[in-house]
Amino acid sequence: MGKCIICNSRKGKRACLALDGKLICSLCCGKYRSWEKCITTCNYFPQEEGPAFYCFLPSLRNESTGETTRFVANYFLPNIYEFVKCIVKKVNYQFLDSHSVKIELIIKLESNRNIFKECFIKDNWKKKENWGPYDHCYNLFPVIFIFAGYKSTFPPLSTIVRIDGKEAKINSSLIHWNIWMPFSKICLESKRKYNSKIKRFEEISYRVCHGKYLMGKNNAIFSELMLNKEIKIESIIRFQEINHVLNDKCISINVGLFLPFKEIEYTNINFIPPPGFSFKNKPNINIVAPKVGKMEQETFIPITSENEKVLIFEEADSSKYEIFDDYIKTNDFFMLNSHIDLVPKISIEAISFVTSLPIPSSIYNSINKLYREQFSPAKVIVSNFSDSPAKVSIEGCIQGFSHILEKDIIIKPWNQSELKVNPILNQELIKNLYEITETALSIKAIFEDKVILRSNTPIKLLARDTIIWEVEDPGLSWKINLWDLVVAWITPHIPKIDEIISKAARKVGKILGFLAYKYGNEVIMKEVKAIYEVLSQEEIVYVNRSFSFGSDINSLTQRILTPSQTLKQKSGNCIDLSVLFASCLENCGILPLIALVPGHAFVGWKGANGEFFFVEATMIGTHSFECAMVEGQKNYKKYFSDGQKYEIDSRIIEVNLVRQKGVYPLGF
Repeated sequence: MGKCIICNSRKGKRACLALDGKLICSLCCGKYRSWEKCITTCNYFPQEEGPAFYCFLPSLRNESTGETTRFVANYFLPNIYEFVKCIVKKVNYQFLDSHSVKIELIIKLESNRNIFKECFIKDNWKKKENWGPYDHCYNLFPVIFIFAGYKSTFPPLSTIVRIDGKEAKINSSLIHWNIWMPFSKICLESKRKYNSKIKRFEEISYRVCHGKYLMGKNNAIFSELMLNKEIKIESIIRFQEINHVLNDKCISINVGLFLPFKEIEYTNINFIPPPGFSFKNKPNINIVAPKVGKMEQETFIPITSENEKVLIFEEADSSKYEIFDDYIKTNDFFMLNSHIDLVPKISIEAISFVTSLPIPSSIYNSINKLYREQFSPAKVIVSNFSDSPAKVSIEGCIQGFSHILEKDIIIKPWNQSELKVNPILNQELIKNLYEITETALSIKAIFEDKVILRSNTPIKLLARDTIIWEVEDPGLSWKINLWDLVVAWITPHIPKIDEIISKAARKVGKILGFLAYKYGNEVIMKEVKAIYEVLSQEEIVYVNRSFSFGSDINSLTQRILTPSQTLKQKSGNCIDLSVLFASCLENCGILPLIALVPGHAFVGWKGANGEFFFVEATMIGTHSFECAMVEGQKNYKKYFSDGQKYEIDSRIIEVNLVRQKGVYPLGF
């Protein structure tokens, strides 16, 4: 065995990948080992110590509104990104209108090592910390972060990454990352805190992140990546609100680009104004460097306008970059921040925003009743760039399926107004929607007898028997749970349900229904049992069709049979049978409950003293009422604490309370 290639005195025992497999001794290996010198696929290169646990709390649900609040999350760049050179051949900021800018970049990544093979291999704790349960994103790498403020949106279909002309797999997210540079750390620290209950100090552990970071809401784009290939990135930013500068009568816009690589060269930076606007001055470009320090993670920061955090950065070190009119070079991490002032040449502007989510035809009108402020298929923002008030007429309709929405809005001078476009669907026209249907949402804005906006945006209408359990902004900044709308499928006043209640009444003498609450739970339960036994005689077969509930994807849809369909087909899954049983209970005045838990649903009723009782509807026809009730109560105790209606990914819906909000039975 030869001598160590480094010290030339001790025996070489380890094949060094960085030295083309030449032998080095263990002492030199340990002494000269570093991220910069070594290839980290080497077995002798140590794993970086990560946190004791990962923390990924993406949301908090408000049960009174159905709205979900997102929280600021951490993203830790892989250490290997410090050894990548990024050559930016072209940057285009093409403004489409006063609210929208299309950003186009052409870049090439260079490195003397196979960075994407090494990526995360020795600091793989970051995978779990960054993505939490979203392990499908593990094989995607951060390529760019676009900062544009809280009131901006990033439609997912507008972001495209192409590598050598071929479209790459991507993930685009608006969770709101705090972006930590390579070699940043997480650790557990402790501090003394006085506990008034036990009247003594305790050691409280909390998470602390150390290193360099950029803070601010951003569009994070993750993609497949390759070295020495042309990578083209296109992304459209849409500002929900714009900043009207009243004194100068112009619009100020800030856009930040952060390419997460240490050495960067920018050339060919172009700004193109939108039609009807010009630049007041030459766009101002400056360098924003990451903040250096630590951040406690003891509490979570919600993504709301009240808690919005401005970009936090250090003054950039001028020795680390060169900046000219169209050329920038740096050897440290930084964000390229551009400030643009647009001067309008037009007096009025109308812009439409249309959802990319499918519209549930059967419950759409009910969504408008419950969540008018949080959800609408479209909205129009009208800006007045004049010194006088302006009146604009807005028309909107879902072609072939809705009534026409017509409304006038008044916009103050140098201001803007927003109108939710949620035309009411015509119930007669959606009765024949058995499959998902493509149509268009048409919007027109008229000012002084001139059409200033005309758009026809393709949208999809879901089949009439399809519910959406939840809808989520594709940018992941909000989510609304629509679970209460399952009540629309409870149809108590159809002839077949009347027949079932009549049979149940003959079985026990009479059905008191709501009047039974005067006599206590024993009488109520006797009548519920009679309904259960009559349904058991209908020869309905339980079908193990999938029931999806409690997912985190953008829109979770589910087909549910109406009671008339279930009785006609003589089959149903857990939600179909629960809706059928609840329809019978509501018909006679017993207060029904629907319990939704991950992958399952069961049905119950509210007792005389407010207690909850449950049965397992899937046991209709195969087991006695007593057995079904034992199973139902077992599930209730399994998923819900005593007296609680809401647990993680589970919910008990009181049908009568949802009815009071205006959610009525489906019209078919």
